[in-house]
Amino acid sequence: MNDAVFSTPQTLLAHVWDLIEQSVGDRKSAARYVTLASVGSDGRAEARVVVLRHADKRTAEVEIYTDGASAKVAEFQANPKGTLVFWDGHALQIRLRIDVTATLGDDASWAKLPQIARRNYGGQPAPGKPLEQAEDYVETTERDRFFRLRGTIVEIDVVFLGDTLHQRAVFERQNDFSGRWIGP
Repeated sequence: MNDAVFSTPQTLLAHVWDLIEQSVGDRKSAARYVTLASVGSDGRAEARVVVLRHADKRTAEVEIYTDGASAKVAEFQANPKGTLVFWDGHALQIRLRIDVTATLGDDASWAKLPQIARRNYGGQPAPGKPLEQAEDYVETTERDRFFRLRGTIVEIDVVFLGDTLHQRAVFERQNDFSGRWIGP
């Protein structure tokens, strides 16, 4: 990674946003598949890998699609706090602490999904429900189960695990994401 990226917290933040925005449209980006953590119904942490669908630097928002019958929708409706973790495939970890709103997906987003991807939103039984045998699952497409998880970023925590030096910075919404260095 270029040393100029770490010259100031703001140059690092610009690099982070470049990586996040690039990951949305690049299927080969290591950062396209991110870990989403929530608080489960039993109070334990829940984490799963999801696909980042949208990122907006201007509003500091990110978006993920999910099946409305999945546990994560109910988890975020009960407790809207979440974290997204990105790994660039080399030495950079990005954690986005987010406030999440779960809503039915809009028609424009649904229309952009390839037919094969639409089957991720439906199926019987619903995600997490028991099956007698794996073959008992029936794939369906159910438009009313297409949900968007919109995350409003409240904090960005960036850690670089360099060969000789580790560096870390944090950027908080309440401080206009001005950023400051902290111990790694």
